[in-house]
Amino acid sequence: MIQPVVVRKTESGFELVAGERRLKAAKSLGLKLIPALIKENLAKSGMLELSLVENVQRENLNPIETAKGYQRLLKELGLSQNDISQRVGKERSSITNTLRLLNLPSEIQKLLLEDKLSEGHARAILAVNHPDKQIQIARRIIKEGLSVREVEAIVYPEKRKKPDKKRLKTLSPGLQEIEDKLKEFFGTSVRLVQRKKRGRIEIEFYSDDDLNRILEILKMDME
Repeated sequence: MIQPVVVRKTESGFELVAGERRLKAAKSLGLKLIPALIKENLAKSGMLELSLVENVQRENLNPIETAKGYQRLLKELGLSQNDISQRVGKERSSITNTLRLLNLPSEIQKLLLEDKLSEGHARAILAVNHPDKQIQIARRIIKEGLSVREVEAIVYPEKRKKPDKKRLKTLSPGLQEIEDKLKEFFGTSVRLVQRKKRGRIEIEFYSDDDLNRILEILKMDME
């Protein structure tokens, strides 16, 4: 038991606030005593927040489950995305991009829950505006076993054009890592174009809503 469960005192004993999985595991092993942290005067809202924050911090949580946890923190507790970022220790942009998965059709969300699609696949599909087309691409991924990059080639057909002559030089491992991190940060295609000592960063958007989302990320991180 690396981390104690969290409980609050009630008239009849103690009520579990966070640590349901740890408690079940302890019971299955026949443990009679486990470490617990007692929270005094904890309101129902505080209990819900502790429980939800702990849940979304689990490493093996499905991205849809994580997104729904964030959504509950937003709607039921009135937290902002910045508040959630501070509580779970993740970048504000990561919270935004995970929440975007809930905009996908229910069929695609189900595929994510069943681990038939990866979060990378889902983020590529989000660039397509029409739900029916999104579902078609998702089904094609399952049928043909497409990689994330293959899906991006379908979603962003302009990538099939001839390589940019200005980018004939392969990016160094350091710059490639930066490019990958920027893609993750903005939730869209990002390219670093290097020319001798100069270069540029290209951030792609695919609709007015997508542009506004990127601008919102930039605005929040500049404040």
